[in-house]
This record gives sequence, structure tokens and C-alpha cells, in this order.
Amino acid sequence: MKYKVKNHFTEVSEDKFTKIRIVKCKETIVWKAPELAQLMPENYRQIHPQIIGQLKMTIDYRHKENVDSVFFTFVWSRLLEGSYMDQLQMYLILDDDKTIALSDVSGHEYVNEPAIDSIDPAIFDTRYIEAVQLSISVAEMIAIANAKKIEYSVRMADSKLEGVFDNSVMTIFKGFYNNTFDEEFELERLYTVVIAEKPKTATIKKATTGGCYIATMAYGNYDHPQVVALRTFRDEVFLKSNLGKCFVESYYTCSPKFVDLLENHPEVNSVIRRLLDLFIGILKTGK
Repeated sequence: MKYKVKNHFTEVSEDKFTKIRIVKCKETIVWKAPELAQLMPENYRQIHPQIIGQLKMTIDYRHKENVDSVFFTFVWSRLLEGSYMDQLQMYLILDDDKTIALSDVSGHEYVNEPAIDSIDPAIFDTRYIEAVQLSISVAEMIAIANAKKIEYSVRMADSKLEGVFDNSVMTIFKGFYNNTFDEEFELERLYTVVIAEKPKTATIKKATTGGCYIATMAYGNYDHPQVVALRTFRDEVFLKSNLGKCFVESYYTCSPKFVDLLENHPEVNSVIRRLLDLFIGILKTGK
């Protein structure tokens, strides 16, 4: 279980010369037009999306001896000339309460490279790539990982990009923290998300309690009404007795192995869904 979560969110390396341990998040947070146009001067906001490009944010951690460093790295690739990110700032409001201000900029770079116009391949243009890092403390990373809601404001000069991070981004923060600092942190919930993710499947939402692995696999969604019904039955019936608690503990020990074997077999999942539908129907009838 721990390996699957760790392998999903991060990759780890160590520089044999400097002895610096580096943990890089595999997931990327991306802003594109028209949202990204908020950062452009007013007279540029209606230009073609390709010119605006895209802004990416990644997370990485570096450790040497007793020093821990965490960075949010922003990379903006566009066809518009000019440096905008040398005074980048990011503000986060956690759960409508705590505010984190990130303004410690390091490693600012601004380069250009040849680019082919995707609209007319015969046209060659110049792509401008600007990158900057914002340093973040471990205490701030802990607060971000534990938050249930995060509003953000990315600011460059007189422009700002604002919004609320969705569930998929919140999962990235939690997964990175689990892999880097505490492998027990929300492990069950993160594992449920990992095993439920399938090609062309909507992002799996998280909940505030433990997951039903096999049911989530069968229905393909942690918040599917039938999965919610089973969790409710678990909490209101099984967890009320010692025998039920033993059953739940055994289930969580064994079910991940069954999920690993069965998750890529649609016909098996179909049978499991029919059996669970029948079981849940009996539960609702008996109430």
C-alpha cells in the first residue's frame, strides 16, 4: 500500500557528490488560457491562447544533513516577450482562516528558444520560458497538506491570478507530504484515490473517513452513492461491536491485495457491482 502511494506521487534521487536528497512531485498544477490571461496586462488579455501559453507549478524537497528545503517552482512558457515573474508572490488562505504569504523568490531564469506556430507550422516564432522558485517552510507545507480548502492568489507586478484549488490539486499536496515527511499521513485515503484512478475516469474525490477499497474499485468513484451507503453501514453497524471491528480490520488488511488482482478486469467488477447492489438493496429494505 505504501509503495503504491509513494510510487504514484513522487520520485526520489540523491546527488552522490553533494549528498543532497531530492524528492520531486510527479504531478503538475497547470493554468492555461483563459484563466491565465488574468496575469496579462489589460491590452493583452484577448490575444490567442497559444501566445499566453501555460503556467506550471511543481513541488520539490531537498534535504542535506539537518536542513530541509521545500520549493514551489513556477514555469511559464509563452510566445509573449518580457519578464514578469521576478517579483512573483503567492498567497494562500487555508480553510477560510490561516493565510500563508510566499515571497522568497530564488532561481529566477528567463530564456528563449525557437518555436513552431501550431496554427501555421510554416511560421517560426520565439518561445519565452520564465522560471522562478518560491521557498516554503516545512511548517507551512504541513498546514497546506492538512487543509480542506485552499484559496490562492498568484501575483506578478500589478496582475494576479486567483481561484480555489480543486480536489485533484489538494490530493497532490497531500500525496507529496505523505511521500516526503510522513508515510502514514492519510495513507488509506490516498491509496483509495490511487487504485481508483483509471484512464478516462473523472478525478476521485476524497472523504473524511476511511475508504471501501473493493467497492471503490467496482464503482470507480469514492463518492458513488453505493460506496457511501456501504461506508455508512460500516460506521453504524460493524464499528459498534468488537466482532465488527475485527471484521473491518481484516477487510482492510486483505482487500488491497484483491484490488491489485481485480482492478483491471471489468467483467469481474461488473459482477461485484451486481452483488453489492443486491446487498445494499437488502440493507435498505430491512430498515
